[in-house]
Amino acid sequence: MAPEDYIKVLKQVEEFHKHYGELPFMPIRVSFYANGEKWEGYVPFMAFGRCPILGYPGGACACKDWVSKTIFLYDGRGRLFPGITEDICEKKPQREGGSN
Repeated sequence: MAPEDYIKVLKQVEEFHKHYGELPFMPIRVSFYANGEKWEGYVPFMAFGRCPILGYPGGACACKDWVSKTIFLYDGRGRLFPGITEDICEKKPQREGGSN
């Protein structure tokens, strides 16, 4: 992932925390480009600076240079990240309890 993407997703997490009062629950749904194609997958966990992305054939990692334009869409509870609208999500968020 390009350094500017990394900074962008960290800012998204910060804005999410300000908006909801807590950090996002995993897995986080993510939109990204890999080898020039747009994909949507999810990050099951983040540890030691690594962010595996599931949903890409063969797997991907946000740390790879062929992964770009990465943005977080929604968390494991279906809460959209601030500035994200549901219409840009290929897979729509499933909200807990039917609200949010």
